[in-house]
Amino acid sequence: MGDGVAIVTGAAHGIGLATAQRLAGRGLAVAAVDVDGSELLAADLPTGVLRLHHDLADDPADWVAEVEARLGAPTVLVNNASATDGRPFLDLPMDAVRRSLDVTLLGSWALTRVVVDAMLRQGTRGSVVFVLSLHARRVRLCPDYSVAKAGLLMLVKELANELGPHGIRVNGVSPGAIDTWSDRMTEAEVADERLDRNAAVVPLGRVGVPDDVAKVVEFLADGEASAYVTGADLHVDGGLDQYNWLHHLT
Repeated sequence: MGDGVAIVTGAAHGIGLATAQRLAGRGLAVAAVDVDGSELLAADLPTGVLRLHHDLADDPADWVAEVEARLGAPTVLVNNASATDGRPFLDLPMDAVRRSLDVTLLGSWALTRVVVDAMLRQGTRGSVVFVLSLHARRVRLCPDYSVAKAGLLMLVKELANELGPHGIRVNGVSPGAIDTWSDRMTEAEVADERLDRNAAVVPLGRVGVPDDVAKVVEFLADGEASAYVTGADLHVDGGLDQYNWLHHLT
C-alpha cells in the first residue's frame, strides 16, 4: 500500500485498533482518533502513529487540519467509531438517542465531508470505509444503534455514486459477532460463556476477532487491490447472516 495517510476513528480498542495497526504496518502514516484519551494513550499502536483524543460528535475541522499539517493530506478514512445506549425503545430517552446519532451517523458524516474536501483539494484518489454492522439490516434490540448503522449503509451507497467520478471509493464492512469484549470482562467464565453462546450460531464455528475485520478494511483501503470496488458492503461474520428463526427448530 505504501505512501498515504489514514485516519481511523474509534482506534483505542477492538476493530479500530486492529485496523490502525494493520494500516501502519502497510506503511501508511496513521492518525488514531478516540474519545477515550487514557485508553488511546495506552493502546498498542506502532511508533509514529499520531494519537488524537477527540469526540466524534464535535466539529472535526481543526483536528483534521492538524492531521494534514503533521502527516499530510488524508488518502484513507476509516469511520469506525460508534455509540450506543443499549436500552430498548420504550426505555430510551431522547438525549441518549441524539448522542448515538451524533456520534455514529452525524459525526461520521461530518468527518467524511471534511476529509473528502481535503481529498478533492489535493486531487487524491482516496478510499473511505465505514464499519457498519449486520444490524443495519437486522433487529438488534438497540434501535439507536441499528438505525444509525442503517443510515450509514445508505450513506455508503450515496457517496459511492457521487464521489466515484472524483476517484474516491466508498465502501462498508459489516462485522458479525466479533470478540471485542473478553479483555474487558472481569470474570473469565462469563467471557467464555458469551463466546460459546455466540459461536454456536456461527457457521464457521467461532466468534470473530478484530483482525478478521481489519484485514477486510485493509483490502478496501488498498487502491490497487480493491481498485474496482465501490458501494460494497462486505460481511465479515463467519456466515452469521445466514442464521434465521428456522435454526431453532433443528
